[in-house]
Amino acid sequence: DCGVASGNCEPALRREPEATQLHYPLALAYRHQKDNGAARRHLALKGPRKPAVADPLLGQVSALRGTSQDHIKQGLKAYGRQDYAAAAAAYRAALAANPDDARTHLALAWVLELLKKPAASLRHVNRALVLSADYPKAHYAKGALLEQQGRDDEAIEHYELAVAGAPDELPPRVLLANVLMRRGRHQEAASHYARISERIPDDSLILYRLALARLAAGQCREARAPLQHAFERMRGDATVLQAVVRGVSSCATSTTADRQAVLTFGQRLFQKIPRWDTGAALAMALAANGRFEDAARRQVRAVAESEKAGASAVSVKELKTNLTRYRRKQPAARAWAKAEPVFDAPRITPQARLSLEREPGPAPAVPASPNN
Repeated sequence: DCGVASGNCEPALRREPEATQLHYPLALAYRHQKDNGAARRHLALKGPRKPAVADPLLGQVSALRGTSQDHIKQGLKAYGRQDYAAAAAAYRAALAANPDDARTHLALAWVLELLKKPAASLRHVNRALVLSADYPKAHYAKGALLEQQGRDDEAIEHYELAVAGAPDELPPRVLLANVLMRRGRHQEAASHYARISERIPDDSLILYRLALARLAAGQCREARAPLQHAFERMRGDATVLQAVVRGVSSCATSTTADRQAVLTFGQRLFQKIPRWDTGAALAMALAANGRFEDAARRQVRAVAESEKAGASAVSVKELKTNLTRYRRKQPAARAWAKAEPVFDAPRITPQARLSLEREPGPAPAVPASPNN
């Protein structure tokens, strides 16, 4: 406040007469008091020079902000050496000096999450969102915390806000696509995986999940390109190879040459990993090549082995459905049932999120489990 009544500007001018910018608010104040002569005098003296400290209170605020920045620097150093408890203490000290800094609340929330204090973390994320309702990183952080609690639908809302606010940021889009997969919203998941793949075209895990999402959405033709790309990059990976065998064998647009090729792949895969799921993939390839009796025999064993191994009820039901199709001399109609565990992208954890933040792309290796 620089009005006449406050008594701040004229003492400030006496202390710092070169601060000519102060003449303008004084001129306005005198005009308001109808002292036009004083107003004109101050307008004539107005210049560009700002006061070093126009108000003692502003000086105190500036000092507090300086203190806050010092604590933030200490917090960043502690975070860099993975001393999350020290980082949390530094960020708390920064907030004591400047309690309305949304970024510091979010920084504290993140280290609290790494310290396995999700409730405290969520409080600071919520405070950041009160201070800055459209803060994309805060929505991303809240989505991750909600996802860890199993609150996937709420997590989706915050991931969508994070993606809308920062469309080029990959981590929130990756987590949004993963949650959409778990919720069975495969077409939406595919659109996000496709956007991610445009940015990091050689990420095998994203290519694999994009192919899975398209297969689940009934788009086997569109799944071909990412499947092929993932296969070329990870020829020795059993999970990708099985997806190729199943995808080609169940797609009506696959060529005869493609079906013959995946029969060879399926045989090699089953020889290398003789499990119920690889046996079922081989049966699909046999049926796709018109060898229905061989497919049915292989499928009978896959059903028995899956039940013994404790496979999901959805998986066992799909195996039995395909067995009926083979006995009727029909190929498999889809690579997997929509609700099979293969479509359950992993739930985020603080350590997984830490890895996601540090990697240039979101791609760890594709796990070899049939249910991942």
